[in-house]
Amino acid sequence: MTYAHFPFYAIGFRANPFQVLTDEEWVEVAVIPSSLQKMIGQTTGHIQLVGAMGHGKSTTLLAARVRMVASGQAVELEYIPRGQHRLTTRLEDVSALILDEAQRLWPWEWWRLLRWAKKPEHRLIFSSHVDMRLAFQLIRLKLTTCPLDYSVCLAEILQHRLAYFALEDPPPITLAPDAIAYLEDSYGANLRAIQYFLYEVFQRFPSCGALTADGLCAVANDLQATK
Repeated sequence: MTYAHFPFYAIGFRANPFQVLTDEEWVEVAVIPSSLQKMIGQTTGHIQLVGAMGHGKSTTLLAARVRMVASGQAVELEYIPRGQHRLTTRLEDVSALILDEAQRLWPWEWWRLLRWAKKPEHRLIFSSHVDMRLAFQLIRLKLTTCPLDYSVCLAEILQHRLAYFALEDPPPITLAPDAIAYLEDSYGANLRAIQYFLYEVFQRFPSCGALTADGLCAVANDLQATK
């Protein structure tokens, strides 16, 4: 084994901690607020996750599926890609459905979905950029809406990501409090943008210790200069 083949070993990580993850890895690193975990752990109740792009909806749904399956619930997950406006899941075959990017469904497909969801033995958990509460109210169907804002646990999310890829415990590189503040000021609650930026930070193989706001600012300036 040589550092030439595993360059991140030299700084104490098995890979860039902020590289693109598989679905399985996303589930491993996911941090879900305890209040939402409690709702997901229940066997009934429709849940809507709302939030802008990059705010953690897909990761939350992937983790929700794993937790529901682990608790013995039979559940299907479907991602609605751009250009698709109908479900591929056969509703008659499922009792619990998790939908990602549900706002892409045609209105009449939504009404079909809502008729399915109205049966007491069925459960729907979905993410959407469009608030669907009115549609549920029209058919007198209860819906719990959870606006996603992971900014309150940003430090925990990033530390968990570092720990997952570190070769030792604790990770040899951490984020100083002023670095967390810099990321919040620069990107708000956009976890995706933060992860893209930190990927570039680690591609520069930082020294062991705490990454500071000054260090992150220097990388940001370098990236801006190379555009």
